[in-house]
Amino acid sequence: MSSEKMIKIIVALVVAAGFAALVARLRSTEEDGNRGEIERWVRDALEGALSRKLRESGEALRRALQGTPEPRLAHAVEDAVSSVNLEFSRKSAGRNVEICLNLLYKDGTSFSARSEWEWDRIPEPVRGEFLRGGKKLVRRPWSFPWEAAAG
Repeated sequence: MSSEKMIKIIVALVVAAGFAALVARLRSTEEDGNRGEIERWVRDALEGALSRKLRESGEALRRALQGTPEPRLAHAVEDAVSSVNLEFSRKSAGRNVEICLNLLYKDGTSFSARSEWEWDRIPEPVRGEFLRGGKKLVRRPWSFPWEAAAG
């Protein structure tokens, strides 16, 4: 094989690898955007619910839910909340998915919020679980930012 042909093959491989990396990066950026949208919706819903439940300022809860909690407020949230879960429900006839946020308090009360999202805005791992498993419902636990940072 001539050296000119070898150079062409190497250049073609480098271009193909670069293209594959660019496509992967674009998909990752889109995926991060989808997760970010859902996270914002969850934080907004939790801010309102926790503000009412704990009688705390929405601004302080917003900062906490964005990852910079006052220690007193983080403890108050942990003392009040038993669990936070997201349920993704796929509609059989459409391309939409309903997301239900379920917040269970330790005193036995609860809060729920629902929102309908387009299929393409749902994170790929959840879409994959729907497609691979043929499921109609996918559940995911949700953690407060300070819990994720600690563990």
